[in-house]
Amino acid sequence: MVGPEAKHRDGPHRRPTRFTAVLFDLDGTLVDTSADIATGVNATLAEHGFGPLPIGTVLEHVGRGVRVLMQSCFEQECRVSPDDVGGVDRVVSEFRRNYAAHLLDTTRPYPGIREMIERLHAAGIAMAVVSNKPEDLSRGILEGLRLDYRFVAILGGDTLPSRKPDPAPLLHALERIGPPRAAAPAMVGDSEIDIAAARAAAIPVAAVAWGFGSQDRLARAAPDHLAHDPADLESWLTGPS
Repeated sequence: MVGPEAKHRDGPHRRPTRFTAVLFDLDGTLVDTSADIATGVNATLAEHGFGPLPIGTVLEHVGRGVRVLMQSCFEQECRVSPDDVGGVDRVVSEFRRNYAAHLLDTTRPYPGIREMIERLHAAGIAMAVVSNKPEDLSRGILEGLRLDYRFVAILGGDTLPSRKPDPAPLLHALERIGPPRAAAPAMVGDSEIDIAAARAAAIPVAAVAWGFGSQDRLARAAPDHLAHDPADLESWLTGPS
């Protein structure tokens, strides 16, 4: 239940909106990073003599941070322990180097996202990014795409000691946004991890159907809203309480 704080206005010409702060996931929500992540993973696998994985296979392991990503790709797809190729820390470091070299090769905002962000900003809604991708890589993408300046905070999976689905990053982002706009927040993401984090933080959550997550799994996770395109998402975020 959204309280009366959701009707806060930043200016005399802004109409009240359902939410006054929105926390966005990054990969699969705002931007399509799929091909570049796969390039980074496959370059790392190649350094250890393994062939490339299809993008879809790589995406099955995305969402819980780069350490889990690389450990899962080696153990579940290559059937080898990272300890046999120098350890998890080594392959994570190699992935970060390889991925950083291809960070913006094909990565772009999903159609309609840039325009939606501008309209949310114009409506007086404060926005932050809460990703499980390392903070420096998250910032590099947003800065490279010239989207960073609309976000009050950009948090990555290594910004705090814990990451999603722990609610701490969401709550920290809301602290950065501050009152009064943080009083009526929403979370937007493309995975069950985002939904679980929002539930743990007691924040309403929308899932997006265009991202990396399975629509069936998203539906089973029961978000407050399943958005099929950015216009649908914007309508939910800005509609009356």
